[in-house]
Amino acid sequence: MAKISDLPKVVAPDGAETVVVLKDGEAKRVDLAPLVEAGAAPVLAEAGNLRDEAADAADLAGRYANAATDADIPGAPAGARGAYYWTLVAQNLLASLQATATDNAAAVALLRQIATQTIGRPVAPIAGAATTYPVTMRDAALQAGTIETIPLYVRGAGPLQLTLYTVSGPLLTRVATYTANLTSAEAGTNVNLTPARFGVSSIPIAAGQVAQVYGPNVLAVTATVADGTGWSTTGGAGAATITNPVWSTSARVELGLNIKYTTQPVTAAAFNALQTSVAALSSLQAYRCGQCGSGWSAAAGRLSDDRAHRATYRWHCGLPAWRAAARPGAS
Repeated sequence: MAKISDLPKVVAPDGAETVVVLKDGEAKRVDLAPLVEAGAAPVLAEAGNLRDEAADAADLAGRYANAATDADIPGAPAGARGAYYWTLVAQNLLASLQATATDNAAAVALLRQIATQTIGRPVAPIAGAATTYPVTMRDAALQAGTIETIPLYVRGAGPLQLTLYTVSGPLLTRVATYTANLTSAEAGTNVNLTPARFGVSSIPIAAGQVAQVYGPNVLAVTATVADGTGWSTTGGAGAATITNPVWSTSARVELGLNIKYTTQPVTAAAFNALQTSVAALSSLQAYRCGQCGSGWSAAAGRLSDDRAHRATYRWHCGLPAWRAAARPGAS
């Protein structure tokens, strides 16, 4: 018998070869192809199962990703929802929150109103005498706002300086200074200065702050009359601090400060209190109508002529049931 190593080699097996196997204790021959297929069958079967499971998983993943409705997903646990569905929910929720924020902002805006406070001349200023002193007005801003206009009578050309101060007891502390230049063409006339004339877009003023004006050639004063609670010439023009100003009502400055601010007369606390009151009234009305309805039904069952009760029920509830309960001809 030749050695196996001496046998010729099959270079390209095609499955039709015959091999020797041991079967039931006997040497037998068998074709190569069915032998290989029998050995590979369990592996191929498991591979097919894995392939099917992978396809099912991919299909379920697709359903999870694309399901857009509030319904169970086939193959998924009950109550599960798709990613697209939750995306839509999130988008709708965001839109709702944005709409609510817009509505709330609009509602709050409706509860607000624009108000104006005038410090100094409440009417058109008139020609007066010249003053070379800085004049601090005693009346303070009631609320935080902006100085919108400054009407004044212009005696002559030159700079007009406006300085704002905080007040702490007898001490005034400078906050900001603004300067506008009046022209010779404006001399002898009434002008309405805006923040733009001071080189700014806005002149903010806080609640409690006071204003000082200084214009040696510009300002006019009128003696023996006063606007507001007075004025003071204590301290220098635009000084960093003014201590213990002496207030007077012996004259007025022919100038006004028009301050615009926003008020909210209806507060959140007041609105909530109103809601609570309305809820209480609604409960009381429901109770009264229930009492009235029960009484009328009982009265109708007895064919009562209690017209006052019928009228009360009709007025309280505004329901048509009283007609059905009323006897023919009753009013």
